[in-house]
Amino acid sequence: MTLGGHIFVRDNTRLDYCVIEAINSLLPICDEVVVMDCGSTDNTPELLRLNFSENSKVKLHFNGPWEQYPGHHGDRLRMIAEDCRKLLTTDWQFMLQADEVLHERSYPAIREAMQSGLSDRFRCRRVDLWGDVNRCIFLDISVYPPSKRPMENDLVRLARSNVPAIQDAGSLDHSGSSYRYFEDITIYHYSMVRDGLTLNRKICEMHEWYHSGPPNSDSLPKQWMDSGLGFDYTKWKLDTDLQPIPFPHPSHSEPWVSRHSAKEVDGWFSGHDMAAYLELVGCFKNSAIVEIGSWKGKSASSVAALARSNGCVMFCVDTWKGSVEHSGVNPEALFSEFLRNMKRLDFLGHPVVPMQMESISAAEHFFKIGLQPKLVFIDASHDYESVKSDIIAWSKCLHQDGVIAGHDYNDGWPGVIKAVDELVPQAHPCYRQSSIWWSHAKELKIP
Repeated sequence: MTLGGHIFVRDNTRLDYCVIEAINSLLPICDEVVVMDCGSTDNTPELLRLNFSENSKVKLHFNGPWEQYPGHHGDRLRMIAEDCRKLLTTDWQFMLQADEVLHERSYPAIREAMQSGLSDRFRCRRVDLWGDVNRCIFLDISVYPPSKRPMENDLVRLARSNVPAIQDAGSLDHSGSSYRYFEDITIYHYSMVRDGLTLNRKICEMHEWYHSGPPNSDSLPKQWMDSGLGFDYTKWKLDTDLQPIPFPHPSHSEPWVSRHSAKEVDGWFSGHDMAAYLELVGCFKNSAIVEIGSWKGKSASSVAALARSNGCVMFCVDTWKGSVEHSGVNPEALFSEFLRNMKRLDFLGHPVVPMQMESISAAEHFFKIGLQPKLVFIDASHDYESVKSDIIAWSKCLHQDGVIAGHDYNDGWPGVIKAVDELVPQAHPCYRQSSIWWSHAKELKIP
């Protein structure tokens, strides 16, 4: 039996969807994946081509029918989903939305369900995150019947390919559906984790398109957007209905989750820096990673989810006294904020292990116990002598197949440039348009 996935999207970047992660989560289980871009006004078509144009499983379609069903109002999303479904050539289908990711723990159950003969359609569990990446909605049906829920977590997404989408394309037709694999087929839904301003924009724009008119003036998202305010998750008074996510995020969603974890932490780390750091961390599995200079945890939080997914331990080495360019820092308060951030994001202890000590002392400790990290990322004091000392000290315990890297290789930090150029002449500076430099251990020229 063959399985095809289908998904449509409009303005992935501008409205902060996770369509790349969603498609990647379908590929391991699907024989083909139909992806329809519905006239995006941002760089979504370029992103789709860049990531999937050479993948024979992915069937990209552009200029989908976003404005071609006027007057159908609430039926428009269903009709677009139907256009996608009808492009499939497989026996079975899995329908996914652009802000959802299928969990890899579901793959065995999906295969078993298709072969079971129990039904031609199966219910799936959707984990609806709310407010941040670590909490989801758990609604008591006696308090929140389906008509009063902010979103539905009981959906038919796996079915024979002739089963149509219904309502607003939240589900396939559920007549005669089976609950046999409900707890085993899981989708993580990231709609309500966007930053507040983007979420307001998405809600209001979707309302205007969906209902052919703007939201009413008493709509809270409309009021917030008109006032330049972000979506206020507390207004829905769901705190008592929130619980920790049931298990770690799908591995394919880790890049998106990491970016959104880091957004909540104060610090200096650009989007390009995050992307480059994620790529470096993603190269290693079941390894030790060391970050020198963690401040409040912004850079660590940008990669911690991926590190954990890859089975890595991430040692964050810092005195939390601040470097020479800082003054008046309270080490105790700064370290406490780092710990709070890591605990709030559920990274403390796994994978993040704080080491409150001098960088050189930490390197000596690693060398003494024979612990060889596969990745060392240097982002502590930026003066020449400090960067030079860090590179020399950590090169002695770096794994021979490892990578040494660092932050802020740019004109604003001449000490970083001088030390890297002197000791790491084969370094790759400004990697992926970031200020990150890196080099293989074998390329180091340490006297």
